[in-house]
Amino acid sequence: MIERYTIAASQNDLEESFDVQFFSPFKSRFNADPTQSLPIITSTNPQLVKQFYWGTEPNLSNNKRIASKLINAPIEQLTEKHFYKNALKSRRCLVIADGFYVWNSISKKRQIPYNLSSG
Repeated sequence: MIERYTIAASQNDLEESFDVQFFSPFKSRFNADPTQSLPIITSTNPQLVKQFYWGTEPNLSNNKRIASKLINAPIEQLTEKHFYKNALKSRRCLVIADGFYVWNSISKKRQIPYNLSSG
């Protein structure tokens, strides 16, 4: 499961690569997580990059127990669970990322992050 990722590219590089404009200024992130507002390209307006929170819809976010489990969708559940089915049909987006972290457990209480990047 991916819980953190990177967006090391500059705003100018991203605008040129994706032929988009940013709605608000953007700074590179080397530790993007679900608590942050992050740049997304939506299917409803693919020429504009807007900031969205990674996680659940606002009406579900008050339940922290559920919200923490919905930052990643298991591929097996995309067509089975009602919540994911609706999102898959009508709320598609492109998450801008150029790397992500995987964690290697070296003991019960200690993990080491490894960054897998495109460049």
